[in-house]
Amino acid sequence: MGADRDRDDGGGRDPGSIRLDSRALRARHPRGALGGARWWGAAVGSPALRGPPRPTARGGDPGASDGDEDHRCLHRVVHRGRPDPRRLPHGGRPVTRAVITGWGKCRPPLSLTNADLERLVETSDDWIADRTGIVERGMCHMETTDMAEVAARHALAAAGLEPTDLDLIIMCTLTPEVSCPSGACSLQERLGAVNAAAFDLNAACSGFVYGSVTAASMIAAGAKRTVLVVGVEKLHFLIDYRDRNTCVLFGDGAGAAVYQASDDPDVPDAGAPGVLGTDLGADGVAGSTMVVPTLGSRGELSSFRDPEHSRLHFEGQAVFKIAVRGMIDSVCRALDRAGLTADDVDLVVPHQANERIVRAAASRLGLTEDQVMLNIATHGNTSAASIPMALNDALDTARVRPGDIVVFTAFGGGVTWGSVVLRWGDRVERLGTSDAALGPVDMTVDELLARNREFFAPLHD
Repeated sequence: MGADRDRDDGGGRDPGSIRLDSRALRARHPRGALGGARWWGAAVGSPALRGPPRPTARGGDPGASDGDEDHRCLHRVVHRGRPDPRRLPHGGRPVTRAVITGWGKCRPPLSLTNADLERLVETSDDWIADRTGIVERGMCHMETTDMAEVAARHALAAAGLEPTDLDLIIMCTLTPEVSCPSGACSLQERLGAVNAAAFDLNAACSGFVYGSVTAASMIAAGAKRTVLVVGVEKLHFLIDYRDRNTCVLFGDGAGAAVYQASDDPDVPDAGAPGVLGTDLGADGVAGSTMVVPTLGSRGELSSFRDPEHSRLHFEGQAVFKIAVRGMIDSVCRALDRAGLTADDVDLVVPHQANERIVRAAASRLGLTEDQVMLNIATHGNTSAASIPMALNDALDTARVRPGDIVVFTAFGGGVTWGSVVLRWGDRVERLGTSDAALGPVDMTVDELLARNREFFAPLHD
């Protein structure tokens, strides 16, 4: 879709960029065919963003292009008010960066397939797969904290650490088991991580990126040295399985990563592993596009849970437009801050929102199929859990190599967005394994979802 059609007509600003009128947008981004044999380019039907550099509210130049290339963050820009990270001297103080040393996931054993959904709503396998790329999604018969614990134990084993080695636990979720105590504190107790501070973070689908930036910042500041970041969601609790526009998208699951400080003085800045650049942003003006109205203080204490105000509200078309722009601009800003361009990227692990969104963003960045990790077909959209689960699968399938430049990028409710650029360390194998798993399943997926269908039934009478 051309940039002029993507303009925010609702009065809000574009994620990460200043508002331009349609004439200015057309002048900066004239329509044109995708250059070269780009992955997915024609499939989406969206011409690449082209034209001279686009200004942003942050003073960067994320869309720089010479007019002959796709929207690929190809040009580095002047780093105003801060040293260019490519020109820091190799001597001086050691660089303290956050390096991922452990990873794990929990994919629930129950699956809700497209064939199952054909029996529940007016839809078809072809309709779902063509529009989302999803074939099945995990459904959890236990609680959010149970999934978080499984993923965390696998991540700690992969890092060769004990729970007592942790300084901090960040749980990223919009579906906590209870409001208080926080899920992170419950996880701390279960793990026996007695030395760790703990808190929850809610940035919806951007949660793991927000948590990773928080962990990396605290490590760089010297406040913490070993941080566990968990993304976990039990989304089926919020889904009306008579609404085909939302029930086909979401799944349950958990993913975790251990970030540790790396400050080896013998490693030059230019080659040190760890987080190199980040970007976070939000725009509350567009917050109504993705809403979970329940689980808050709004409403009367004496009222029962209302089906109309308990289900996930999701405006797919609006989200698509904002998400593609938001992730592209965010990736470009994070790469700029790392002193890199899209040509330096080895692998992007995006939020698994919808295959069409990922394809659109990837084609505009000029990425090949090998540069993008997708596992949405078997997991669905797991919100804050999607990136760490996809990272786990990328490592298991040798998609990450030592020294690779890896990018995380996400867009979620709020609305929020963010990206992390990191250089992978020397190790891509687990130091240890764990036998942690969810308890046995004693029901079918239809039985699991029966309460949801009964609760939301009044909306369809």
